[in-house]
Amino acid sequence: MRLLLVSLIYIVAILLTDSAQAADDSSGLGPSFPSLIIDPMTFDEPYDAGWQLYFDNDLFTGTDTDRDYTGGFAVAFSGRRAREWRFSMDAGLDWIDTLTGIQGLQNQEDGFLRHTMEFGLVMLTPEDISTSLPQPDDHPFGNFLFVANSQQVTFADKRSVLHSALTVGLIGTNVGPAAQSLIHSASGSETPRGWGNQLSDGGELTGKYSIMAQKNLVKR
Repeated sequence: MRLLLVSLIYIVAILLTDSAQAADDSSGLGPSFPSLIIDPMTFDEPYDAGWQLYFDNDLFTGTDTDRDYTGGFAVAFSGRRAREWRFSMDAGLDWIDTLTGIQGLQNQEDGFLRHTMEFGLVMLTPEDISTSLPQPDDHPFGNFLFVANSQQVTFADKRSVLHSALTVGLIGTNVGPAAQSLIHSASGSETPRGWGNQLSDGGELTGKYSIMAQKNLVKR
């Protein structure tokens, strides 16, 4: 499992280096981010449309509890590279989108398409993390190590957005326990002791396909 964590960190480091290098070659000002104002008639998705780093933890809430969602982190890369990387799942997402009929909607000429690939970890725990005993009346320990590809098409004239995503990952790895223990050790928080009871302890492959649609009901 340590090899899995090290491999994930290595891949993310390579991608961040690639992103920074591409941005340096184009502007010399660091990672590039897409403009918030885009003309859909002239938009051509760049290879590197920027990257985002997410980190959240219940420590930031000011409450002394780990119950339910306790924390997570993710790094996301946008642009054509999310579709073209060898390990991208975008081809699989295209196939599923075709089956559901979403692909036809995304290919309309009046919209512009953006691709994103994301790597992350989600952790959940019961309220009492000090005991190693099972707690059937509370949320179980659990963590989800995942990679996801998504496509989002924006229709400026229709003031709507269509989004599809394919997520694949492992539930029950040792990455979640190691990450929470490290964070709690660094912050002086209580040591979590119940990860031996986590969902699918030892690792279980899982996946998810999702579709989301948004539309402005009121025009400004």
